[in-house]
Amino acid sequence: MVKREGGVQPTGECLTVLESQMAQLLADNRQFREGQVKANTYHRHINQKLDWLMMDTARVVDSDEEEEGIEREETKDGEEEEQEQEKDQGGEEEEEEEEELAPKKARSVKGKERAVE
Repeated sequence: MVKREGGVQPTGECLTVLESQMAQLLADNRQFREGQVKANTYHRHINQKLDWLMMDTARVVDSDEEEEGIEREETKDGEEEEQEQEKDQGGEEEEEEEEELAPKKARSVKGKERAVE
């Protein structure tokens, strides 16, 4: 027998198998594409959420830095006030030392003043 160049014509049974395989490949391909669409949608939503979280974090960090800047200014102002108060207290301490030298007076139970050492 001499083989022809075109090959052998497929039988009906072989065609059925090929058609079945083709249908399965098309179904698999459709499921794959649907899965890709779902995955892409999921990834897009995740990326949007991540972007939102990053922007929110940046906003919070910026507001914290602004608050720290305000607190630093308040702290500087507070430190200056404390230094002024310490200077004022230094003068008050001298007055207290003078008062300590003088005898202190206290009221007795009956309401009379008496000297206390």
